Amino acid sequence: MPSLYWGPLAINALLFSLLGTVIAAYFGVRVIVARRQGTPTDGLMPPLWIFAMAALCAVLVTLSHVLDRDVAAWILPWAAPSGSAAMAASILFAERLFGEGILSRRGRKVLALALALFVAGEVAIAVARTIYLSQGTVYFRDAWLRTAFVTGFVVAPAFCLVNLRRALGPDGWRRVGPVLLNPFRPLTDCPGASAARGIFYFSLMPVALALVLLARSTGILGWSVAETILSWLVLLVFSGFVWTFLSYLPERSGTTTKIAAMVLVAFLMIVSALSWLVAPAILDGFRDRGAPYAGQAYRLAPAADGGYDITTIEAQRVVPLLHRPGPETEPVALPFELPFLGQRHRSLYVRDTGLVGLGAFPRLEDIQYRYGPEAAIFVLAARLTPPRAPSADSGVFVDALPGRVVISWAHMTIEGAPDQRYDAQLTLYPDGTLDIAFFEIPLHPRANLYRPDDVAMLVGLTPGSRHGTVLEGALAGRHLPPGTGAVDDRRPAFYKAMNAAFGPMAAFLLLAVPGLLVLFSLLVQLSVQRPLAALAMGVERFRKGHLGTPIPVYAQDEIGALARAFNEVAAERERLLQSLEAEVERRSAEAVELSARNARLEERADLGRELHDAVSQSLFAASLIADSLPRLQQNDPAKAAEAGRQVAALNRAALAETRNLLMHLRSQEMLSQPFGTLLRGVAEEMARSYGLEVTVSVDSDAQLPGEVQYAFFRVAHAALTNAARHAGTDRAEASFDAVDGQAMLTVTDAGAGFDPDAVPPGHFGLAIMRERLDKLGGMLEVETAPGRGCRITAIWFSDDNGDGDSGDAG
Repeated sequence: MPSLYWGPLAINALLFSLLGTVIAAYFGVRVIVARRQGTPTDGLMPPLWIFAMAALCAVLVTLSHVLDRDVAAWILPWAAPSGSAAMAASILFAERLFGEGILSRRGRKVLALALALFVAGEVAIAVARTIYLSQGTVYFRDAWLRTAFVTGFVVAPAFCLVNLRRALGPDGWRRVGPVLLNPFRPLTDCPGASAARGIFYFSLMPVALALVLLARSTGILGWSVAETILSWLVLLVFSGFVWTFLSYLPERSGTTTKIAAMVLVAFLMIVSALSWLVAPAILDGFRDRGAPYAGQAYRLAPAADGGYDITTIEAQRVVPLLHRPGPETEPVALPFELPFLGQRHRSLYVRDTGLVGLGAFPRLEDIQYRYGPEAAIFVLAARLTPPRAPSADSGVFVDALPGRVVISWAHMTIEGAPDQRYDAQLTLYPDGTLDIAFFEIPLHPRANLYRPDDVAMLVGLTPGSRHGTVLEGALAGRHLPPGTGAVDDRRPAFYKAMNAAFGPMAAFLLLAVPGLLVLFSLLVQLSVQRPLAALAMGVERFRKGHLGTPIPVYAQDEIGALARAFNEVAAERERLLQSLEAEVERRSAEAVELSARNARLEERADLGRELHDAVSQSLFAASLIADSLPRLQQNDPAKAAEAGRQVAALNRAALAETRNLLMHLRSQEMLSQPFGTLLRGVAEEMARSYGLEVTVSVDSDAQLPGEVQYAFFRVAHAALTNAARHAGTDRAEASFDAVDGQAMLTVTDAGAGFDPDAVPPGHFGLAIMRERLDKLGGMLEVETAPGRGCRITAIWFSDDNGDGDSGDAG
């Protein structure tokens, strides 16, 4: 056999190996860089482990396809443990997709233990297969053992589904169905949902992969269909996981990496498609001119030294075909003792596959390694089956005739290829002579692309790898030493034909993939990454307000158009800013002038309020008393003298108030003492000026903020003055309470009252009070009616408790 066998299966396995190795190397480099930088690697280790194990599995499968069959038999058993390790890593990754696991701490330990036992079981099976192989037996696991593998791949999608539900929020289960049915729907409102959805989609592909393997091993799917599906599924799994890992997960990748990965996947998929397209043409053109042909026969006669001499004879059919053997696993008794390669046998096993076993039941699987462990005769050695419409003269027959036993494979066809018909006989003689005759063989046997060993390509005999050696090559004219077998193996011719086509493709892949990655990365660096970096820096300068440096335009493409657009926007914005600065200077000057004007108007308004609350009240009272002086002078000179003194006092009070106004109407002494003290002072002033007896009640005294204290003072003064002048009563009450940034002042009299909706023109007292409190964010409440007295309440809240002015009231 040739040292290497490159076919479409090997090419696709090589594709998986290259892709998995590149991805594992990428994550490995990122892990090394992260550890050097001291950053966490929790998000990188699961994909590194998954792709490393998957790549190892793909490499082992590749080697099992391309190496000599005797060597490949030792490699293939170890592909399953690495694949199971990748599956276990994918389950653990899906369980902790976003860091917070689905299971409890104990549940996670149980899961890890179960996966460890599963991987350990796969390793134990590989060890057992290796031990069997050392004894010459090729062992393939039973189909039921693959159910654990299938079950394992079902767990990962289940975990992804739960993570998707979590990412979608409280009503996640209700939204899961619509989200999965619309894979292109953006999920910007649910961080992580896109990643969970993408991982879920591609985690279903390994499930399909495992189901196809199970269907192939149970015979539900033929090898040709199964292998084609498997190849494309594996490539989709790799490419899907690549896109999901690089695009959605928290450990994100740069633009160059994403584009390079997509290009590499597209390139490998094209090569894969080409390999499957080219292979049928190679099969149709394959011609093995040294293969057995119809009418050819070999006689293997015992030699004097105990060996065999092989000659060609004329093929003569022995008829009739009368006896069909029992089940293949039951030996057929011989009427004589048959000497064969130094051993003697009284029975043999006859199989539909064109094999005759001597001493043990022969399997097609076993002959893949050193032609099997026990003695056997290869007549056709293929997966033969009777025709779909069997007849009396079709099938396998064993006829014991005088002096010989004839075994016939009459009108058999290749499994899956009913047009490939075979007819052959093996005649056994008591002295050990063997005749192998071919009566019908396809002129151009069509080799099986997926399992070349299915086609009849072996003719000869073997003592078994446990008992002797086998010479390979043409049988005719050959002398076999004692205990030595001979096999005309036509598979190398097929392998050489496939190698001639696919060997250069494999070499091209091995050279092209690294070169493609390097060249494409360089191309992206120059044409995409560098312009994007310049664009990003320019946008950052734009954001910080540095508009004078334009973004360089490297090419007349989309990125260049975007850079030019940003440059135009920056220039326009700079012109706009310059015009805005000039406008701001003009408007600022206007605002300063307007502010000064408003200040003057405010000052006038304040002065008007103060004149009303203080000076005008005193002067009005003095004018009333002065008007009564002539009458008092005539009727009661003593009261007139007292009234004159009151006029003088009121005039002095007005003069003092005027002086206060000239001194900004507020002293620091007023603002630096508790309001209750000020309220008592106002009460005393009312008693002196008007004879109004004011009962003062202070529940909780406080020094209010300056503006508030002054406003409350003016409200108290104005309210009590109004009571003295207009209420027709000599008694009033004033109460004050302040606590936790709140204050309330109440002035009550039992006088004549008034109609608040019919205030005479020229009386602005209530309006001024309300205006004072509105400026502070407070409120004024007036409760009065004609003949029912009057209650005036001033309320204020600080900013911490309401909408009033800032300050503390306690």
